[in-house]
Amino acid sequence: MDSIKPMSGEVKDTAIVSLGKRRIPSPFNQVNTTFVEDSSSIAVYSKWKELEPYFSRQENPLLLELAGPREHIFFDPSQVTCGIVTCGGALPGHE
Repeated sequence: MDSIKPMSGEVKDTAIVSLGKRRIPSPFNQVNTTFVEDSSSIAVYSKWKELEPYFSRQENPLLLELAGPREHIFFDPSQVTCGIVTCGGALPGHE
C-alpha cells in the first residue's frame, strides 16, 4: 500500500471532540487490560521523507489519537443499547 501523500490544505487538527469527563469505570477493569491514555497518539506518516518536512519546520507531524480501551467511559453500559458496524471485509483485496 502506498503511503498517504501530503496534500495542500492538509488537516492539521485531528483531535476527537470530547463529550465530557468520563466518570464510569470501564467494564474491562475486571480483566487484565492495558488501557490507552488520552495523550497516546500515532503518526499518520511513517516514512522519513514524509516526516522530514515537519521536523525541518519544527512542527509536530500529523498525529491521530490511538484507539483502544480507556480506564473510564462516558456512557453507562447498563443504560445503552447500540450496535457497531464495520465494513473491513466488504471489498476484499481493496485497501
